[in-house]
Formats: sequence, structure tokens, C-alpha cells
Amino acid sequence: MGRVSEAEAVGHLRIAMVARALPRPDYAGGVSGQVHLLATALVRRGHRVTVYALNGPPNETGYDYRQITLPSSIARHPAAALYLFPWFVARRRIDDCDIVHTHGDDHFLRSPAPVVRTFYGHSRAEARHSTTLRHHLYHMSMTLPEYLSERRATALVAISTSTRRALARPAVVIPCGYDPTVFFPSGEKSASPSILFVGDLGTRKRAELLLKAFTDIVRPATPAAELWMVTTAPVSREGVRWFGRLPASALGDLYRQAWVFCLPSRYEGFGVPYIEAMACGTPVVTTANGGAEEVLDGGRYGLLVKDEELGDALLDLLTDERVRLALAASAVARAKAYDIGRIAEQYETLYRSVLGSDPAVLREES
Repeated sequence: MGRVSEAEAVGHLRIAMVARALPRPDYAGGVSGQVHLLATALVRRGHRVTVYALNGPPNETGYDYRQITLPSSIARHPAAALYLFPWFVARRRIDDCDIVHTHGDDHFLRSPAPVVRTFYGHSRAEARHSTTLRHHLYHMSMTLPEYLSERRATALVAISTSTRRALARPAVVIPCGYDPTVFFPSGEKSASPSILFVGDLGTRKRAELLLKAFTDIVRPATPAAELWMVTTAPVSREGVRWFGRLPASALGDLYRQAWVFCLPSRYEGFGVPYIEAMACGTPVVTTANGGAEEVLDGGRYGLLVKDEELGDALLDLLTDERVRLALAASAVARAKAYDIGRIAEQYETLYRSVLGSDPAVLREES
């Protein structure tokens, strides 16, 4: 049997989380956003959560925060910080907890408590789909640390079935989640047909593919159509509106107003923007990738198309209200499974299984 603390015995767990970063006020996506959401949801379920990270949360939260401090000589060099953060995590003894939940960068971690490690993708897949040599080399360099992390953890979590297949050890699949108080269906759609993209230029998100489809096919056939780009780098093109980076509340408003959401990513370990759009009642059009295929259930809850079909699929959906409304309704229903409250409940079950050493929950799902 695993160790069971007095807190665990009465139903409340002391959970330590390790993550490189917590979200910025103007960007709550990625791993940092998931850590923040999960920690907050677990506190609401009565647990005590302490997050160890380089920066504090974007606002007041119910969870505690402990800063991992890097020397200024390292902190001023982002590349050095990426590689050395795990070393400084290892220098902090994390023992005032029942269980440690790590979200990466834990390959040197020392703790007497059992460790749950969540994989949000895999370095080999990231490297394979990188669009720059720098990103490719970085992700390749992380394959060994990820292997060590995988071997040292008590239990592994993969955010999707496709991510689980990349791991050498059995893993439980627990997907990412979204905040239903921010992403929900409500309000009017924009007056003009609109397509929303959330991501960055020049990456595996493939904003350029969408821009070409919009310029070559959608815009000529529907001159009033607009492409809304939520990206870091500015985009200036006829019919395109650039919003920069947005806080979650403003992003939720855009999701609700957009007629269609499109993220034609080459690779997603999961794809949180898909479920955010679906939760807001906005149909999804995307190209095939592991995350999208799972979230959309092979195309039951959104459109999965080939690259060369993207423009026509967007145009067809923009001009067919009946199909849009049907997809929106099914998307909202599908998204409920990814409510962060439900995700927190799944993690809670796993934590208790680890503490009780329940092999039925820890074994690989068939």
C-alpha cells in the first residue's frame, strides 16, 4: 500500500505541483494555463495545492505559490533557463505534501512523495513537426530528459491517446480542460462571416495555410468575410483583423462571436483551442492531427479536412447556416466532457489510486 496521510484519510489531499511557468495576464494557454486551471479546480474540491514555478499566478487564486528562483546570470538567458530549471527544482526539497504532480522539467526531482507526471505531448513528435532548426534541436535534446522523467515517475498521464502511444510505460489518459466560466455559448455572432485563428505564425499551427485558403478561396467568393488572427506577430492583409495576444475573457468573447474556428495544425498533443471554441458554440474546421482527431471524434463534432480542401470547407460552412448550427450544437455537448471540474475529478481519482497503489487505475487502458 502507498502511504496515506492524515489529510488524505479525511478526504483532503496536499498536492504539490511543479511547472516551469504559470500563465501571464495576457496569455493563459499552453501548459501553464492548464496548470493554473487544474490547481484552481482542485482547491475548489477541497484540496491544498502548492505550485512551484518561476513566476506567480496572473491573479489571486486559492492555491499557494512557491517561486523557483534562478540566478540572474541564468534568468537573463532564456535558453539557459530552459535547460537549468530542472536542476534548481531538484535543489528544492518538496516533501510537505501527499503527492507531487509534475508538468515537465522534473527529471532531477527529489521527493519522498509519489510523483504523477503529465505529458502534454512528446519531444520526438514536436521535433518531427518543428518548423525551425532551433526548435527541432531543442525538442530532440529533450528526449533523454523526458525518458528519465517517464522512468522516475510513480504514475504517468497522457493528455490524449496519441500522446500515450509515444510513451514507453503505461499511462492513464486524462485530457486537458477548459474554464466553463470563461468559455460558454452566448450572444450574437458577428455581422459579417468570420473565421477565428489562435496560435502563432511560422509554427506547426500553420497560420500561413489558413491565410492562403482565406485569400485564394474564401475572400473572393465572400468579400465580406473576415479572418480574425490572435497571434503574437502582427498580420496585415485585406480582410484580416489582427488582435495580438488576449486575456482569456477577451478570447472567450471572440470565440463566441466567430462563425467558424480554424486551427490547421500539423501536430497537437491535444489542442485546447478546439475545446474552447466548441464550448463557445463555434464549429471547428481543421486538418488532421492526433489531438484534433480525438477531440472531434474522427469528424463527428467538427470538420477534419485535407490541406487542399481547407478553403472550400471553410467557404461551405460559412455559407450553410443549417450545418453551422448543427455542428455548434454537437460541439457544445461534446465540450462538456472537458470541463476542468470533470478533469480535476479524474486527477483526484488517480491521486488516490497512487496513494492506495490501485493497479486497476494505473494500468494502461486497452
